[in-house]
Amino acid sequence: ASGEPIVGAVVLLVDAQGQIVTRTIAGARGQYRVLRPASAVLLRAMRLGFRPHTLALPAVRPEGNVIDVALATVARA
Repeated sequence: ASGEPIVGAVVLLVDAQGQIVTRTIAGARGQYRVLRPASAVLLRAMRLGFRPHTLALPAVRPEGNVIDVALATVARA
């Protein structure tokens, strides 16, 4: 990952059954904002040309929680 913002990355929140409970798209600065439903346990980020990344959400939900996600580029053949 280069550390550069990834405009248009899709960010999903997923429940324990693997169902998408909410989603959003990263804006021009690679930032996103999403309200976390109580059922969400995973955050999944993806963008064409990058490997998808999934991480477990913390059990404690502090106010104003910020989660940075780094996506690795897909190797070209």
